[in-house]
Amino acid sequence: MAAPPLLSARPAEGGKDCTAHYRKLPSHPLQDIYDKTPHSPVIPCTNLCLWKTGFSSLQIFILVLSFISLTLSVGLGVPVFIFLQKQGLHVEGPSSPLVVHPGGSVLLPCSVRDPLPLEGLRVEWRRTESESVVNVLQQKDIRADLQSETFRGRANFFPEEISKGNFSILLSDITREDAGVYRCGVHFNQDLSETTVEVQLS
Repeated sequence: MAAPPLLSARPAEGGKDCTAHYRKLPSHPLQDIYDKTPHSPVIPCTNLCLWKTGFSSLQIFILVLSFISLTLSVGLGVPVFIFLQKQGLHVEGPSSPLVVHPGGSVLLPCSVRDPLPLEGLRVEWRRTESESVVNVLQQKDIRADLQSETFRGRANFFPEEISKGNFSILLSDITREDAGVYRCGVHFNQDLSETTVEVQLS
């Protein structure tokens, strides 16, 4: 029966046999048994004195990490690595300009991959050139009272889509002055992500 691997907390000099450091350790319960059994070969000392037991230091580290992960996973009910992984807020929009005829309507896309709780959520649509407010969603309320006069009654969210993470708006009665770049900013707690939409007139 071989004794379990022992680690010395004493820093060791590179390249020297670890035996001397082992002898300086406090008495171990299995010391006598270990002295009477064939010793496994020792590896050169590096940062710690490690007795070779068929596993490399990297393999031992992976085994310990796996055990800790498994313990936490069972205790928390979810895999620890998934629990620790944080996905950032990401807003999606169109990759090319939107072309519309004067007098028509255009959908300005803005959405997130995963639906967000309404509490702590704020969505702002603005013109990038003038910072004019196109429309604002504050948690569950559509703040049409904050719209700039030029967009009042013409730029509307889709209320039934908001809980699905869809913050697109429909801009109607397009005029020549509506051509330009629009920005959709999604604020959730301390996170902020934006996308822009360019509207061109045909």
